[in-house]
Amino acid sequence: MLARSPTFRRVIAGRGTAPHNGGDQNIGFEMGTLMAHLGTLHSFVLDCPDPRALAEFYRGLVGGTIQADGDDWVDLRIDGIGAKLSFQQSPGYAAPVWPSDDGDQQAHLDIAVPDLAGAHDDVLALGARHIESHDTFRVYLDPVGHPFCTVV
Repeated sequence: MLARSPTFRRVIAGRGTAPHNGGDQNIGFEMGTLMAHLGTLHSFVLDCPDPRALAEFYRGLVGGTIQADGDDWVDLRIDGIGAKLSFQQSPGYAAPVWPSDDGDQQAHLDIAVPDLAGAHDDVLALGARHIESHDTFRVYLDPVGHPFCTVV
């Protein structure tokens, strides 16, 4: 467990800062007040039936270089960022249910695009399924059912 320093402070929405003592559900952390961190983001991993195929789909969306580590793991190294998208073979993979009636929010990626309408046909051509549109984002499912958004 990460030890908290005396300068570890929380921001309570609309009420300034207070020393961290847990309990409040509406918490954000001030930038720069956490003196140490446990690590850095290495990768965001998606389970799927075919890692190479899903990596190719996401390379079409965000660019990058595919690096395979056997048949069951593929990394997509994206230019300009240290973290990567990774794809892990899961023989019993079942797509998340989205949207679902229970209110669960699945993890998803937001992909910045210059124009929602302009990107739409290209996203579909890569194999995505369009789910819904809003003024500043559109929701899609990738070829194996993971939700993601294009955003402006």
